[in-house]
Amino acid sequence: MVDIKFNASTVIMSGFNYTWFNSSFVDCYIEPANNRHKFSDNFNLTDLNFTWEPVDYQSGKLQIQLYFYNYSAISLLPDQDTLVVHFKNETVRNMFYSMPLKKYLHPEFWTLKSDLKK
Repeated sequence: MVDIKFNASTVIMSGFNYTWFNSSFVDCYIEPANNRHKFSDNFNLTDLNFTWEPVDYQSGKLQIQLYFYNYSAISLLPDQDTLVVHFKNETVRNMFYSMPLKKYLHPEFWTLKSDLKK
């Protein structure tokens, strides 16, 4: 389970429905730690495949359930693999609005990254 926490004091999610949070609007993938996929002849990038689904949204926190095809291949090194969540659709990006700044989500924040703990 992964939690994405939004700063409720500065960002308003107008009409946000967590069931819209799907592959049409968001790319989710894993970046191998230390580019380990480039230095091993027997590394198979498909070992990092997973599916995901949003399961809940309350009080500025979105919960996403990850289902790994090969959980044992995740974060094998002391440095952890990284989960990447990228908002690729303008509709989703425009759900995040800062009242103090009077702007929508800045492109710098269209991609979120987090270490994947074993």
